[in-house]
Amino acid sequence: MIRDIYYVKGWASKKKKSNVVVELVVARVYRNDLLLADVAFMDPARPIPMGQRRFALQTHKGLGLLPTHLGNMQRKAEELGCEQLTLTAAIRDLVDLFSSFGFVVEDSEMGRRGMQIGHGIPMERDV
Repeated sequence: MIRDIYYVKGWASKKKKSNVVVELVVARVYRNDLLLADVAFMDPARPIPMGQRRFALQTHKGLGLLPTHLGNMQRKAEELGCEQLTLTAAIRDLVDLFSSFGFVVEDSEMGRRGMQIGHGIPMERDV
């Protein structure tokens, strides 16, 4: 059950597919978690050549906003009395990225299967 949800998508200038700068979804969900459903911060002027990408889904240099965003989510979760921050790593190579911010793969059948198939991996971190 979704208690509240926020979605934002922003472009560098005139709206077009190739200049998206930010896209994210944050939701307060049942039971009492704050969920990062999707996140992308990118600089459309700085594409990364295929052989230099750290993550399979990464096409452009980031903006360095993920640590700030996760810190803001932590503060908001504390304010709301949430128990956990949760997210789903889209693909396996993002698990290490989110682990560096204290998230762990959920100890569940879904977490184990996500790791096994390499995508849709639920992760969590106590508030």
